[in-house]
Amino acid sequence: MALDKYPHSVEAQQACKVITSELQAAEERVRRRKRKDQVNFETAVTLIVSDLMDATTLTDGWWLYRSVRREAFQDSRVKADIFLQVIRGLCGLGYAQEALGGNHRNEFAEPDNPNQWHAGDATRFRATPAMIEKVASLGVALADILHHFKSSPRLDQIRLKSSSSRLKQHKINGRNMKVPIEERTDVLKAELKSLNRYLLQQEFTGFDFYGLRRIFNEGDREDFDWNMGGRLYAISEHHYQRLKKAQRLKIKINGEAVVEIDINASYLRILHGLRKFPLPAGRDIYAIKGLSRVIVKAWITATLGHTGFHRAWPSKAIEAIEKAGIVRPKSMTAQRVQEKVLERFPVLHDWPTCGIRWSHLMHDESEAVIKTMSTLSSLRIPALPVHDSIIVPRSAAELATNTLVETLEGKFGVPFKVSISRPRRR
Repeated sequence: MALDKYPHSVEAQQACKVITSELQAAEERVRRRKRKDQVNFETAVTLIVSDLMDATTLTDGWWLYRSVRREAFQDSRVKADIFLQVIRGLCGLGYAQEALGGNHRNEFAEPDNPNQWHAGDATRFRATPAMIEKVASLGVALADILHHFKSSPRLDQIRLKSSSSRLKQHKINGRNMKVPIEERTDVLKAELKSLNRYLLQQEFTGFDFYGLRRIFNEGDREDFDWNMGGRLYAISEHHYQRLKKAQRLKIKINGEAVVEIDINASYLRILHGLRKFPLPAGRDIYAIKGLSRVIVKAWITATLGHTGFHRAWPSKAIEAIEKAGIVRPKSMTAQRVQEKVLERFPVLHDWPTCGIRWSHLMHDESEAVIKTMSTLSSLRIPALPVHDSIIVPRSAAELATNTLVETLEGKFGVPFKVSISRPRRR
């Protein structure tokens, strides 16, 4: 629940005003709010209602999650006290529903251990049928929500998250951390603002573009220096990065069809470059005699996304193998595959202790993608990032490909390969 939506249409604006009046009428206040407090209250109602209504276009039960800890509102236009006041007022009117979050007890911690609780699910909120009926009576039809409520473009949104953790088989995502105001963050924001300003001048067909945010990870590590994570993520729930590749290839930039340029074995090549290891010979980097390339790729992907070697196949790796239609013999354990992979890739022998983590690889990849985007924008070529790929107009495919490869090879000093995906011809 990012609180970044606003009522775009006259009908939506009127609906927010009506709900604001109903909330105030239901309050038991002795004194009227001061002018500044009244403006903050009206703003909070508008942002919260807009987010709740926008979520009705999603398919997961309309639920939005939002931590209600005070520190989670440090960079928000709505502060914790007024957020809780408004959302619970909406619940009292029957316009919103709240599902409380909670933490998980660490079953192995001693009673006096300060870390005996793990962060759990965030509190969730959603609009109720009563709110849907209310806004519909004011001319805001459910089928036209995306016309009535829009996302506000954000030009320089930098986010910082703590390290994730695990509770048994469950991954617990890192919490949001306060982004410090310092020279380094000013530089990062200026760079992001420049990219967003250029992209927001373009015309996109097939999705609404509201800007890119950059999210850094593992901000609670002692060696964090804005060098972990840092990928670009599209803002809003209805963005192009959520689309399958076949759907992404249907979008248009300035009325022109697009291509998507993927970096082959991005993390693996970057790791070789960072550690000054030569790449193994062969046209296909994943080719190992006696093993399916799908299994090799699944093992490497799982390993580079982890802090060490897996004793058993993780569920995502099994899913990727099965999705590719590959039958994996029971005798082909993760450890047996590991032996053959390490023979081909000596750079991975000391992966758990080499000092490079997945977050470093992600950061260096994101830096190369951003540099490529900046170079292309100076040539008046818009490029949209999809983590380890970029989407560009079809007419710029060759120039964008050359720019991306030159940037990667110049930064890491090893050969890079890319593949170009084009829309299927009818």
